[in-house]
Amino acid sequence: MKPHLAGRHSLKFSKKHVDVILCDINMNPMSGLEFMRTLLSGGYRFNTARTRTPVVFMTGSQEIWPLKEAKKLGASGYVLKPFSQQEMRDRFVAALRKKKRS
Repeated sequence: MKPHLAGRHSLKFSKKHVDVILCDINMNPMSGLEFMRTLLSGGYRFNTARTRTPVVFMTGSQEIWPLKEAKKLGASGYVLKPFSQQEMRDRFVAALRKKKRS
């Protein structure tokens, strides 16, 4: 797994193949929800509506509304910080299984 930059900078990698996108909800200057909306708007290989690239969000916030909004946008799942390596692995595996079923 190769990490990429956050938010707008990640969009530069739109021609690369990725298996799963891990996105923090609380990024700056572009939030994770804005990032997801940009992906859904099209024109990017990461367009989750077209390629079904799973998006897993992470957050340290206790607020529920951003996670509900992420789910509405098509997020495959989320993980709350702090999380273990095993927990993250489990979320990725679940997201990839969900992608195979769709």
